[in-house]
This record gives sequence, structure tokens and C-alpha cells, in this order.
Amino acid sequence: LTAITGDCYDARVMTQEELMELTLDDIAYLGEAIGRVDGQVVFAAYGIPGERVRVRLRRQKRRYMVGEIAEVLEPSEHRTEPRCPYFGACGGCQWQHIAYGHQLELKRRVVAEQFRRIAKMPEAEVCETVGCDEPWHYRNHVRFTVGKSGMVGFVRRETHALVGIESCLISLPRINEILAELQGRTGESSALSVRVSAATGEWLVQPKLKSPEVLMETGQKAYEDEVKGHRFRISASSFFQVNARMNEVLVDLVGDALGPERPGLVVDAYAGVGTFAVCLSGRAERMVAIEEAPLAVKDGIHNSRGIENLDYRVGRTEELLPEIIAEADAVILDPPRVGCHRRVMTMLCEQGPQRLVYVSCNPATLARDALTLCDEGYALERVTPVDLFPQTYHVECVAVFRREERKAVRSAHLEVILASQSPRRRELLKLLDFEFEAVEPADEEALPESAAGIEEWVKRAALSKAESAVRGDRVVIAADTVVVADDHVLGKPGSGEAAREMLKFLRGRRHRVVTGVAAVNGSSGRTATEHAVTFVRMRGYSDTEIDEVVEARSTLDKAGAYAIQDEEFHPVTSYTGCYFNVVGLPLCSLARVLRSVQFHRRPFMREGLMPDCCVHCPERNTLE
Repeated sequence: LTAITGDCYDARVMTQEELMELTLDDIAYLGEAIGRVDGQVVFAAYGIPGERVRVRLRRQKRRYMVGEIAEVLEPSEHRTEPRCPYFGACGGCQWQHIAYGHQLELKRRVVAEQFRRIAKMPEAEVCETVGCDEPWHYRNHVRFTVGKSGMVGFVRRETHALVGIESCLISLPRINEILAELQGRTGESSALSVRVSAATGEWLVQPKLKSPEVLMETGQKAYEDEVKGHRFRISASSFFQVNARMNEVLVDLVGDALGPERPGLVVDAYAGVGTFAVCLSGRAERMVAIEEAPLAVKDGIHNSRGIENLDYRVGRTEELLPEIIAEADAVILDPPRVGCHRRVMTMLCEQGPQRLVYVSCNPATLARDALTLCDEGYALERVTPVDLFPQTYHVECVAVFRREERKAVRSAHLEVILASQSPRRRELLKLLDFEFEAVEPADEEALPESAAGIEEWVKRAALSKAESAVRGDRVVIAADTVVVADDHVLGKPGSGEAAREMLKFLRGRRHRVVTGVAAVNGSSGRTATEHAVTFVRMRGYSDTEIDEVVEARSTLDKAGAYAIQDEEFHPVTSYTGCYFNVVGLPLCSLARVLRSVQFHRRPFMREGLMPDCCVHCPERNTLE
């Protein structure tokens, strides 16, 4: 739950320099070192576990503090001098101060911790991180921010201030040459995307720049790169790994994970431009690639020309996988950061093949999905971290699963039915310390044309879902979330284009997130409903950022087409009210409706499970 536990109450920004001396003893998921003072956690950027330091505090919460290293009193043997003059200012790299060999060990430790804490697998085999032979000048795609004066640089994560740069030491040399040519000449755009191939020499700069000061070609729709001897066309908005050398290592690991036997049918789900499908087509009798992003599909079909045993299918994985899953001998999963779609997980658990190879850039969602798979008949063989992103905390993983005997389903003994397949609601419900079964609710009601009476509407919609899922004498809970802005009611976008329109409409403005929560006691027939409202302000993100988040397929199952917990897009600048209401399930409202239908079997939240944003909430006594 690292990605969704935020804070909303009792946050304090430091108004003067405050220093605290402590020893760092661990590393956090987002790259900060961790220390503790009087039982309170301190997250310290640019620290290393084992060091004695003074930390300059930046923010203080009720149960933890955030800061950065002001002075190293006892340095780690792994501390090294950062090579980049912008390190600590631009925010793009977090670990240049750590010797590269130790970066690899810390990444392995982070992955193991996610599997211990989220997947409940302390014994999971997490292999040593596969390192990069050249941890500098590897990045083939960089997104720059452009200031009004035309200055090109990066935005700091904490302050959002623009830091102009002359070169980036983790980017390919050709990107830095392009940066030098464009620096100070691109004020007509607020963002700049540069992609380069070291193998082919081709490049792409978006958007097209019209200034007469810009003498180089820009606005290319696509460029070509090479992996394992195969040529790949990559459109401007298509995903492609940023580290070409390590991309080949990733392909080899996935190929080895398929096993020594030549499988009959391998499905490459979330196939993108076809990297795995094309490079590994010779390892299977048949290969089926599934992709829904329109330009990535066109690229994939182009890239797979002449490969007779590769069938490229256009559509969402959750919609096309049922047609072929029964035939598959192995499935390759490479979903976006949010993890696999809930329907994909259900199909894999019920009908999945003997072998799954799961590629993920987010250890938290990988561990979450691993827990589901291993609860439903799979065994985790191993997880291999792969360092595609040296000098940063990011890590790619390849997890290998094999099918075992399906475990007996314990649904008859579960306490609660959740009438939702939302992965976010399922994660939040796990905080409440009772077992539940998630089921698909009835079809959702059409959204009202105006926001008048929207609070009553969301409660009715949630109750309708809950009543549709009643089974026997168990308690059923459900929720329905909408976004309201200027009397417009926004639900989940039905398409990528609808998602773009929603994000443009919400950009830079304030709106309401309204969630209805309902519970039904199947034994007594008693029902209860509540609603919660949170006011949210969005930042002024660019059209390019919108295109990227939509192409990443992470918007279609979210009201308003965004997630407040999205660490990369970070669309929200501020909010007032319940954080988890915006995620999709206000826990205080849920606690009250459950008690209203006489769900009293044990305390609602066990000591130590309550997240910070609930601990800080004035209504926290509801959960105690």
C-alpha cells in the first residue's frame, strides 16, 4: 500500500531550518534513507543506511518527518562523490551519492521488502540485481520542461521549481547535443520530449518547433531503434524501455523464464510495440501479442512483418485474453505501473497456464498481484531485479510463476462481500483486518446530466451495487465515485479520447470528488448508506503529459481519468477532506455504514494498521 497511503491532516511545512541528528538504518521504496527518533520515522533524501547524519527537516507529519541530509557525521563506506553538478537540484537522480555496486544491493533489498510486507512472502527468492555495464549515458528518452524564457531543464519533485541544465549525465550523448542546440530557443512549448537510438542514429523531438532559431528537424512522428538484431519503429507516444542495453538483458531473462521446452502458444499481454513478442517469437510454436494503444498497435504490426508465427491482436488484454487463455502454455505480462487489470487477474487465477512471466517497473503492484496469484494456485519461483535505471531508485523486475494445484476456495467462511473489482478498493479493504470476497457488481447506472442532488445519486448507485451482490447471510459493501466540476459530473472515461478531454477539463481547476458508500446485511436485510466529499485542485499539466498518461492505459478505470496516488503524473496540487475518498473508498464512511447494519464482530482496525492519513483525520475515532 505504499503507493496509496498519503497524508491530509496535521501536516506542517518547516518555516525555519531545523536540524536533527540520527542514524540511518534502512532504505525506503522511493529512495530515501530511513532513520527513527523517539519512535517517529524520518525520511532523509540523499542518505545511505548505516550513516550518522544531521538532517534538515522540510515537513513534519503526525507520525513521520521528511528532510534531506545537511551534514554527514559518519559516512557509509558506499558513499561516493556525485558526478553531476545538478545532483540534488534537478531531482532526476536520487542515488548518485551511492557507489553503483551498493545501489544494486539496495534495489534488491527494496524488492524483497515489498514481497515481505505486501505479498506476505518473507521467504520469496529475490535474486541479486542484474547491473548495467555502463551506468552513465544510457537513457534514450528524456522529457524536459521548458520555462517561459525558453530555458530547458527538469522540475524539482518537492518545489516544482525549474532547474535549467546544460547536459544530463545519464542521457545518451546525442540527447545532450540536441539539448545544447535547443536550449533557450524553445519558449513556444512548455515541454520537450527527446528520443534517440544509439544503434540506428535516428532521433525524435516533440513537439514540432516553428521558431526560426531552431535549425534542426523536429516534430518527427516516429523513429527506429534496435533490440537483439530486430528493428523497431517507435511512435512519439509509444512506450519503449529507456535503456537499450539493459532492454536486451530483460528480453533474455524473459526468454529463459519460458523454460527449456518450446511452448506451443505464448501470449504477450500488454505487448506495446512488440519487443518481447518479436524477439522471442522463435522460442514458441505460436506467439500472440495483445495491445490496445492505437499507435503502439500500428508500430507492433509494422515491427512484426515477416514473422509468420506471430499474431498481433488489437484490443484490451482483459477483453481478448479470454479468447486464447485456455490454449496458452505461457503468458508474458508487462502491464503499466498500476499492475494487471482485475479481470486479467481473475482469468489467470481461474484458467491461467502453467507458466507466467511478470515484468514490472513497480515492485509494490507486482507484490500485490503476486499475493493474488499465489493465493489462487500459483507458486513464485523467483524474482530478478534488473537495473534499467542506474543512479535512480527505480527498478525493473522479472517474476516467474508456475501453476500448482488450485487451493480450496474459502469464500463460504469470508466475512464480507465487496461488490467491486477495483484494485484500489481491494487494497484499502485489506487495511480493515477482515477477510472478504470481491465480486463483479451489476452494471453501473448512467451518470446524471447535472450535479444537482449528486450526493443522493452516489448513495443510490452504491446501494444498487451492494444489493445486486447479496449472497446468503453475509454483509455486502459497495461504493460509487464521481468527479464534479462546474456542474459537470464525470465518471470513468469510456475511451482514451474521453480521458484526454476529462484531464484537459480538470486541468488547473478545483473540483469535488463525491463517493457514495453502502452496506447490506444479507441476514437481516438492513441497509445503510453514506457519502463523502473531498475538494481537489489540479495542477497545470501539459498536453504532452496527458498524452503520456493516457497512452500508459492508466486512466480508463478511474473517475475523472486520474489517480491522486499517481507518483509519476502527480496531477493533484492540494486537497481538503479525505484522501482515501479520492482513491475510491472513504474508510470512516465505510466504518459507519458497517456498524449501521450491525457488523460488530471485531475491532474495525487493528493497532498498527491505521494509515497516517486516517490517524491524522479528525474523524479517526470512527475507526478505533
